[in-house]
Amino acid sequence: MYDEAKDTLEHFKDVETAIELLVLSKWSKEPLPKRALDVGGGLGMHAGMLLPYAEQIVCTDLRRYCAEYEGQFPKLLKEKFERHGHALDLSKLELHFGNAMELPHRNDWFDLATSFNAFEHIPDPRVALLEMIRVVAPGGFIYITFDPIWTADTGSHFWPMVKDPWAHLVLPEDAFKAQMKGAGASEFELNEFSLAMNRRRLAFYENLFADPTVHKLSTLKRLDRWEGYADDSHIGHRNHQLAMSRGYSKAELSTRGMRVILQKK
Repeated sequence: MYDEAKDTLEHFKDVETAIELLVLSKWSKEPLPKRALDVGGGLGMHAGMLLPYAEQIVCTDLRRYCAEYEGQFPKLLKEKFERHGHALDLSKLELHFGNAMELPHRNDWFDLATSFNAFEHIPDPRVALLEMIRVVAPGGFIYITFDPIWTADTGSHFWPMVKDPWAHLVLPEDAFKAQMKGAGASEFELNEFSLAMNRRRLAFYENLFADPTVHKLSTLKRLDRWEGYADDSHIGHRNHQLAMSRGYSKAELSTRGMRVILQKK
């Protein structure tokens, strides 16, 4: 069941961590960046939490959230922030419709670009990364974090609807969706399982963040990969061995997410 207070706190902690790591990477909060961009920002929570750190935030997503609820979405977002003790100055926040792989913004426009838990959904993360670098001004920073990736125990994004870890890796898609449906999944959720994850594996991201094209355009300031399971009992589950027998490595089955910080040259 959705817990709004917990969700709000998690978004706040995500942004708090981002700012701490950016500062450690020599990003400066002073003076405030004039313009920041949050890519794949969904409901605008991370963008809203970033408002104290920029004069203007643009939140872009493939879904037109700004038109949701008969155009009342920004007002409802502000009320949500206020319910949990956070101010939200809507005059500083813009909600844009945009594809991460074809950002509707000019070159060198933003001082900071972020993306929280979107890169596992974007069909081609390499194109999206190059787009983020394109729209950031020289000297500006790019912060990207995502968790869980497809090969994690809960990488389907529909656990605990289907409670067996790594079931999305070892079951035929129809069988996995049948279990979802049995747990009450809607048609929208069934479609999301088929389309909303890019299903990229760990090696793809490792190669992406080592790509010479990326490093020709930017300086790598930080790269993190973390391991873990949603439940410690998962490591003994039969699907772990079954997934390994199908060519998945221990490293990718245990990896939950990654983080990269770049500075544009």
